[in-house]
Amino acid sequence: MRSSQLYKILGLLDGIQLNALERFLASPYFNPRRDVSSLVHYYKTEIKKARPRLSKEEVFSHLFPGENFKDQKLRLLLSKVLIQVKRFLFFEYAEENEFQISNSLAQAYFKIGHEELFLKTIEKSKKKLDKQVWRNTEYFRSQLDLEQQYYDYISEQARSKENNLQDLTDTLDVYYFANKLKQACLILGHQAVYKKEYDNSALEHALSFIESKPELIESTPAIGIYYYCYLAMSRQDSEDMFYKFRALLEESKEKFKEEEVRVIYLLAINYCIKRLNSGEAKYVKESFQLYKAGIDGGYLMAYNTLSQFTYKNVVALGLGLKEFEWVESFIFKYKDVLDSKHKESIFTFNLAKLKQAQKKYSEAMSLLIQFNPEDLLLTLAAKTNLLKMYYELEEFDSLESLLQSMSTFLNRKKVLGYHKKHYKNIIKFTKKMIKLPPYATKERIILKKEIEQAEMRSEKEWFLEQLGK
Repeated sequence: MRSSQLYKILGLLDGIQLNALERFLASPYFNPRRDVSSLVHYYKTEIKKARPRLSKEEVFSHLFPGENFKDQKLRLLLSKVLIQVKRFLFFEYAEENEFQISNSLAQAYFKIGHEELFLKTIEKSKKKLDKQVWRNTEYFRSQLDLEQQYYDYISEQARSKENNLQDLTDTLDVYYFANKLKQACLILGHQAVYKKEYDNSALEHALSFIESKPELIESTPAIGIYYYCYLAMSRQDSEDMFYKFRALLEESKEKFKEEEVRVIYLLAINYCIKRLNSGEAKYVKESFQLYKAGIDGGYLMAYNTLSQFTYKNVVALGLGLKEFEWVESFIFKYKDVLDSKHKESIFTFNLAKLKQAQKKYSEAMSLLIQFNPEDLLLTLAAKTNLLKMYYELEEFDSLESLLQSMSTFLNRKKVLGYHKKHYKNIIKFTKKMIKLPPYATKERIILKKEIEQAEMRSEKEWFLEQLGK
C-alpha cells in the first residue's frame, strides 16, 4: 500500500482532514461501502504508531480476516477508496469558493427548469461579485461564467428577451487580454533565468487591441499592471513604463490576492536587478523600496515564512544604501520568520555583514570565525567576508592561512559547479594583490584590467576599490 497513490494522498492530510474524511465516508449518500470506511479508519489508526502495519498483506489481513491474500481484490478496494478520497477533496475545497457553489446551484436550477430561482441566483451572484474587492483575472472569469449562463438561458428558454452578447463579448475580451499579458510577463521572467524559447506570437495582436482601447489600461488594473510590466521588461528604453507599472502596483495591489501581488512584486524586483546588473546604481534604492513595501505588506512572506534569499537581498541592498539602523532592526525583527532549518546561520551571516559594513571588524570576525553552516555557498561567502577584513586590516598571516583553507575546501568539494571558478578567482586575485609592491603602478593597472575582465560578480567592486587606494 505504501507505494500507492492513495497512500501518498492520505499522507498529506492532517488529523483534522482525516477526521473530516471519516465523517464524509460515514454518509451512505457519498459512500455505500463499509470496507472503504474500514480501510481509511485502519490507516488513520496505524499511521500514529511507531511501526505502522501498512504492507498490502497486513492491510488485507485486517480488512478480510480468515481469507487468503488476493492482490486483485485489494487493488480494487484501493481504487474505490481513492475515488472517494478525491471526491472528498473536491467537496472540502469547493466550499472555499463561494462563487463556485452559487454558480453550480444556478446550473442545477437551470437543468431542473426552475426559471425563477435560476434568475434570482444569477442576480444575487452578480451583486456579490460586484461587492468583492478583487478585480483580478479570477473576477473576470467569474463574471464571464455568469454572462455565459445567462446567455445559455436566453438562447434555450427566453429567446424573446434581449440577449447579453455584447456584455459577454466585452467580458471575454478583458478576461482573455488580462490573462495574455499576465502570461507574457511570467514568460519573460522565466526566460531571464532559464533561457527557454516560447512561441508568444499572438501577443502582438493583444497589444494592438489593448493600445487601441487606452481606457482599458487605465480602468482595469488586471490589464494595466501587466501591460506596463510587459513593456518595462521587454523594451530597452523602458524606464517610464517601469514607473507607471510600479505606481499602478502601489495604487491597485489591494485588488489582487496576496499570492498574485507577491508575483507582481517579484517581477518588479527582477526588473530592477536586471538594471542593476547593467550598472545602473540608482536601482539599488528602487529594489530596496520594493522589498520594503513587499515585506511590510506581508506579500513577500509565504506561509508566514520569509525566504533566506529575500532576507539576504534586503540586507545587502540596505547596506549598499548605508541604512545601517534600519538593517539592524530588520535582521532581528525577521529572524524568527526564517525557515527554522537555516535560521541561526542566516541570521549570524547577515549580522556579521552589517558589522563589517559598519567597520566593526572585531565584532564581525568573532561572528564568522566559528561560523560553520551546512550550506556550502554560505560557508564560502563567510570566508570571503573574512578574507576582505583580513586584507583591509593587513593581517596577512591570518589571510594566508584562510586562503589555503579556502583552496583546500574548494578542491575537496565536487558539487559547486560554476561557483568554484568564482571563488578560485577570488583566491587568485587576493594572492596577486598581497604580492604587489607598494608603488607598482604598472602592475596595479595590469591586475585591474585582469579583474575587470574576470567572471567574479559581486566581489569585483571590492577588488577594484582596494587597487584604487
